[in-house]
Amino acid sequence: MTNISLDFNGLAVFLTVLFVILKILGVITWSWWIVFLPLIAVYGLGAVILVIAAVWFLIYLTFKK
Repeated sequence: MTNISLDFNGLAVFLTVLFVILKILGVITWSWWIVFLPLIAVYGLGAVILVIAAVWFLIYLTFKK
């Protein structure tokens, strides 16, 4: 049986470094926020998941008997 895992953090860092290099070299003319969008997406999703987990935990503690 094979073990398949996806490393979105590594992919996001790779894409961001690639986009920064291409932006500095003038190959792409994207805005800087678009260049950093892979990192924003990965860490933003992680932050959203943490907030949802914290709210769920607080609700659980509030209504626990």
